Amino acid sequence: MCNVPFEYHGIASQWETIALRDLRIEKDEVVIVHSMYRFRQLGDETTGLDCPRDQVLKLIRCIRPCIFIYGIFNWTLSPFFITRFKQAMSLHGTMFDILDTLVPRDNKVRQIMERDLLARDATNLIACEGSTWMERQTYKQWH
Repeated sequence: MCNVPFEYHGIASQWETIALRDLRIEKDEVVIVHSMYRFRQLGDETTGLDCPRDQVLKLIRCIRPCIFIYGIFNWTLSPFFITRFKQAMSLHGTMFDILDTLVPRDNKVRQIMERDLLARDATNLIACEGSTWMERQTYKQWH
């Protein structure tokens, strides 16, 4: 539509297993790395010395993107179940309110998004603890 040449190559792999050669970046190519809310599920230094988060950050450094877009939720979860439950319900309640405003409830894409993304995230935040808890990166750590 804007006459901008654009190619997209999807990679179905865990982030920490992607190598620079998998990306097929050409010389003098403009590269943008976009990560909205995905780093929060990468294991940090609590998972080992060469943790997945550091592996991905090293790859991004090797890519040398022109632009790096990074988004994270600005919140910290409580280690106490009841408080954590309330926090998760507040966050996900807001997400469902946004969906209610923008997308009809019988929309198939919305149903998939609710089931496969929001429900999984809410379950992880509420029910998992210790090494099974995927939400590791907090705003304060990135700050």
